[in-house]
Parts: sequence; structure tokens; C-alpha cells
Amino acid sequence: MLVPYTAEYIAHLKNIPLGGRATHTLTALGDQTFELRSEAKMLFNQQTEVSQFRWHTQDCANTPISYRYDRQYLGKRKNYRLDFSQDHRSVTYTEGKNKKNYATPAPIEDALTEQLAVSCQIKAGQSLISLNVAKKDKVSQHVFQRMGEESIKLPMGTYKTVRVKKQEAVDSAHQTVLWFAPELNYLLVQLQHTENGMTYTLQLKQWHSNS
Repeated sequence: MLVPYTAEYIAHLKNIPLGGRATHTLTALGDQTFELRSEAKMLFNQQTEVSQFRWHTQDCANTPISYRYDRQYLGKRKNYRLDFSQDHRSVTYTEGKNKKNYATPAPIEDALTEQLAVSCQIKAGQSLISLNVAKKDKVSQHVFQRMGEESIKLPMGTYKTVRVKKQEAVDSAHQTVLWFAPELNYLLVQLQHTENGMTYTLQLKQWHSNS
């Protein structure tokens, strides 16, 4: 089952603290409906994502309701939203005056619930995880592989974790690795993303349950 929580993360670029902060807050809205909010600030960049969904613990999937994205950078603002149909077969993408409706397979995740689905399936013992993810005006398939267990040192202590790698194309310049801590109900405690030789790391600074 999902347990409401607040988690605060700090950001590093090649082991250099950036002063960046990210907060993830999971809130129960009732009737198995939840809201997951992510707020991140770094230098001149501020980003907010909000997802509302109904969660189904038995199959580690959700019934999405809506997803909102808002980013402000150097005085410029970009935002869009996804609204999922009640029959769960399509989504409407809206950005400014532009609107597009497209079909979606089931189950479907958004950019925030994807993390919850991976965590749940890792907890259930899955080694290879394939997810359909709605991002902006299209659906992409994301595949994650369980790589093993590892103890890592975080600002709030040392934790035993399960390391998971996102599969990318052979010629891709991207690499994403995630660490989930069983002790914290398989919460994401570290994320490392490498692109064009630059490595960005997000680490858990503090966490508390909101239940």
C-alpha cells in the first residue's frame, strides 16, 4: 500500500553541491486517490509537477486522473497538462492554445507515477519492469532492470538499497540509475543521471511519513 510521505532531496553535479533542492510529497485524498507533488529549485530554474491518480497496490498500477507540469527558467515559463479520460483509453495534452487527444494503452503512467510503479514492482520481486509512460503528446515505453543490492551513504545515514538501471538505446548518451531503500518502504533515495559526460545526482536528505 502507498504511505503518504514528504521527502527532501539535494542535488550534486560531479560531486559538487549545486544548492539545488527537490521535495516530493505524497498525499492521500481519500477513496484510494492520491496526489504526488514534486517541487524542485536550482540556480535560476524552478519546476513543479503534480499528479493525481487512483492506486491499485495488487498490480502496482494506477488509474491516472491528471498531470500538470510547470517550469520557470530565466524569466521564461513553460507549462502543460495531461487529462486522462474516464475510460482510461486516451489522454488530452494541453499546452497554451495547443490541444491534442491521443490513445493510450493500459496500464499507463505519467512522469511522476512511473517512479511509484518501479518502486512497487521492485518490492514485489520483479527484475525486469516495462512501463507505458505518457509524456507531453506521446506515449513512450520505459524499461528498468534490477541490478542488485548496494549499501550507499546518504546525508541522513547509510542504507541498504536495490539498484535499478533504466535501459537505453545502445548508442544513447543517457544513463539513469535509481536506488530504492527497503527500510523506507522502497522509497527512491538516490538518482544518478549521466548525459554527454556530465553526471547529475539527487540524494535523499530527509524523509518523514505523513500518515
